[in-house]
Amino acid sequence: MLYSLVVEPFIEFGFMRRALVACLALGIGS
Repeated sequence: MLYSLVVEPFIEFGFMRRALVACLALGIGS
């Protein structure tokens, strides 16, 4: 149950995670 609580948001909102990673990469690169 804990596994699903941790993993499902990343599966459902994977695009948000990628956007966050992209923002962090831009912040570090600039």
